[in-house]
Amino acid sequence: MPDGQHAKPTHACDLIKEGPGLTCPAGLPVPRGTVLTRRTLRSVAILVLLGLLVTGANLLWTARQENAFQAAQHAQTAAQQRQGALIEEKLCQTLGRLAALKPPPGNPGSNPSRAFEDHLHATLDQLGPDIGCK
Repeated sequence: MPDGQHAKPTHACDLIKEGPGLTCPAGLPVPRGTVLTRRTLRSVAILVLLGLLVTGANLLWTARQENAFQAAQHAQTAAQQRQGALIEEKLCQTLGRLAALKPPPGNPGSNPSRAFEDHLHATLDQLGPDIGCK
């Protein structure tokens, strides 16, 4: 071999074993004491797995919270719809009672207040059907 060149390692990973003649991936000699031990590699693997477990737990918790939020929104929407239907029913009942009231008899042509009452009754009578009352 020419001077300054080292033999290529025959093992799978340069950084797990140390000794003379080993090289780093960049081709530099491996300094003594910088090689990763199995214990260090095991610790790194455990930390990576722990990180993955925490991330998975976080995703599951977030999905659970989002589902709970959407269920609460759905329940609130349903309650608002029931409340709106109740108000609509009461309003239609009141408008029906107003439409059932008949103005007193009289000639609207000769009595302006009688003409106003007829016009008011016709407007109130049309209000119920306009908002969807039966």
